Amino acid sequence: MRRTLPILLGTALMLMPAPHAQAHHGWAQFDTSRPYYVEGRVESIRWSNPHPSIVIAVPQPLTIPPWLSTVELPRAASWAGRMMPDLEIPEGLSPVPEIGREWTVILAPTTRLADWGMERSDIAVGDSIAVVGFVACDRDEHELRPEFIVLANRKVVRQRSVPLPATMCRR
Repeated sequence: MRRTLPILLGTALMLMPAPHAQAHHGWAQFDTSRPYYVEGRVESIRWSNPHPSIVIAVPQPLTIPPWLSTVELPRAASWAGRMMPDLEIPEGLSPVPEIGREWTVILAPTTRLADWGMERSDIAVGDSIAVVGFVACDRDEHELRPEFIVLANRKVVRQRSVPLPATMCRR
């Protein structure tokens, strides 16, 4: 019995996922009650699963540009056997809080991005991009989950395949 317990504990620990593998950037971690706009220069890109991320430096001052209302947003479409919602510029859109700093944009999984027309080669450090999305419930993280992103060439790429869930953030 003395030998069996350490072996069982060791096996259980080896089977547990690493802390970073447990982290997932689902919609529940973001405040979906209030949409934000952010734009800036791409500082770094991490293109890996489960979610690629882009770090952007946000200049001061930040305003919502008039051209945003003229971009062609992806419409409802079938993807993976289900209907995706239309995308639109959400009501109440405002610039992100705490401008003049870096924000991490958590993208959709790489397979979805490819299906929606975005490859790793579509974005580079130094590009200027715009994002409409939702900030993390823990605002100290300075993370944003996009509704859609506008690449440097003004191509709009959807980032959500499900209806927008109600916020689960505690206020």
